[in-house]
Amino acid sequence: MNKDQPVLLIEIVTDPQNGTKFKLTEEGEAVLSSLSDKVICVVGIAGPQRTGKSFLANTIMHRLDGFQIGNSTLPCTKGIWIWGSPIILGDQALVLLDTEGLHSIFRDQQVDSVILGITLLLSSVFVYNK
Repeated sequence: MNKDQPVLLIEIVTDPQNGTKFKLTEEGEAVLSSLSDKVICVVGIAGPQRTGKSFLANTIMHRLDGFQIGNSTLPCTKGIWIWGSPIILGDQALVLLDTEGLHSIFRDQQVDSVILGITLLLSSVFVYNK
């Protein structure tokens, strides 16, 4: 796994028979497990679709690339993503979360609520990018 790229942390799987499931990915778990000796500070970014959440996350990291951004009205981010190599500051690790946009025509309000809830629960600092 290349650590200098985003990693899917929470995958959203929709099954017509079993409903929508939110699954912690092995790659995302590996990123978090690698920080077991650090104090983790999580900056979570959520908000409506197409409002610049991924761009903001990239800007925080002083990058022009990173979390996927697009120039169309179609959503780019699916699920909740984490940057593969957190910013290490002594014994602390700064972790960035980028989320799927809320209010998408491709998801219902219940999925939006869970995305928002998971992000709020994981975050030390939460940014609602409106």
